Amino acid sequence: MAASTTLVSSSVQTDTIVVNLGAAADPHDMVLIAESIDAHSTQAQQNHIYGPTRLNLPDRSPLHSESENWNQYRLMKLHKAALKGNLEETKLLLGDNPQWMLRKGIAKRCQTVLHIATGTEKVSFVEEIIKMMKPDDLKLQDENGNTAFCIAAAD
Repeated sequence: MAASTTLVSSSVQTDTIVVNLGAAADPHDMVLIAESIDAHSTQAQQNHIYGPTRLNLPDRSPLHSESENWNQYRLMKLHKAALKGNLEETKLLLGDNPQWMLRKGIAKRCQTVLHIATGTEKVSFVEEIIKMMKPDDLKLQDENGNTAFCIAAAD
């Protein structure tokens, strides 16, 4: 059965749309409140071409003046320390420039120490890591577009 739609204007700012779904549907009509639509802004939105969203990914470059094997070993140890919430070991592995290291993607999907820590729900560890970071570092995303706060909110 075909659905019929009736547009009933209730004011300048909102419209009421009543949808009758026919005898086979619930005997009550569906009533939807819709905001007025400006035809010009709608057309402008339709004409706009959306490009791919650029992610705010962490740095994936190798560590300065270290061999590839040491690089991988250090990042693996840092990853494990973050999973355990081991602050002492994490600080030791972050080295002399913790802010630089905290901006690095240390996991396969470009996750930072903070991404990994928030996934483990080690609150005090996460708080200490945040204290070492710059505000812009909190906006870093993994390859899925998630910030560390997205991961924390999902858990």
